Amino acid sequence: MLRRPVSVAQPLSFGSLGHRALEAWWKAPASIRLTEARRVIEESDTDPLDRIIAIELITGYHARWADEPITAVAVESQFEMDLVNPATESFSRTWTIGGKLDAIVERAGRFWLMEHKFISSTIDIRPGTVYWQKLQLDSQISTYVAGAESRGHPVIGCIYDVIRKPRIKPLLATPIENRRYKKDGALYANQREFDETLEEYRIRLHDDIATNPDSYYQRGEVFRNREEENAAGFDLWRVAKNIRACEKDNCWPRNSDSCWKYERACDYWPVCIKETSIDDPIRFRTAENPNEELKGRNDDASSTTETTTAGAI
Repeated sequence: MLRRPVSVAQPLSFGSLGHRALEAWWKAPASIRLTEARRVIEESDTDPLDRIIAIELITGYHARWADEPITAVAVESQFEMDLVNPATESFSRTWTIGGKLDAIVERAGRFWLMEHKFISSTIDIRPGTVYWQKLQLDSQISTYVAGAESRGHPVIGCIYDVIRKPRIKPLLATPIENRRYKKDGALYANQREFDETLEEYRIRLHDDIATNPDSYYQRGEVFRNREEENAAGFDLWRVAKNIRACEKDNCWPRNSDSCWKYERACDYWPVCIKETSIDDPIRFRTAENPNEELKGRNDDASSTTETTTAGAI
């Protein structure tokens, strides 16, 4: 049916905005990188608070990484390649693997895959934490490494850029019933009469990023050996077989553990609990094709990074 939510969840829309800004940053000459990235954000039709957060995060990103000796070779580059059974090295009859790479970069004469992730403020991104350990099992990185090679860039690994969303939020006025006053009639220092303005919050966020850059930005290197590439290949092959089996049987196993991932309900949660119908035109629309993020031929000017498969085993 290709039904998609009409509205995009805030974390997803913010991530898309951040990726568009980074796309502009990597494509622009060094002298105007930050200007171009900020322009993309300022011209976006998004919530004013999200724009402020995105601008300050990109400004901090620029301060942190602009002087690194890394050159972009391709940005938001689309790829398509055969789905291969690692056990037999045979191709799927009709399934293919497609996606878009955030960037392919050159450093010290070698090609690298560059991945960017905007992640929740609740995740610990310090080196050696579980977040980085889990990347060793991330099949997506293996697929993207293969995708980069299919575009003629034999990358040696992935430079993984993590940008953490801010923990600090705009300060709100203290509820009247909770306010406590000094003898001179002034509120105590930890209480507020008015909500913090967007400009006040922007200044506070800017200072927090400048003071604690390591809590907002981390960059690591992820490598893949032949064993890990084969394991990722088996993962994809099995996923494709499972999807094909479900298509043939018209039976799709439920996974309730995924209903409330990423600190929010799945977009289709109201359908599953019978609150609404998938045919509701207010909440859902019909997509033009299964992979809207992969449009047209290969080019380096598109946004959104996603691994997809299409066809049948």
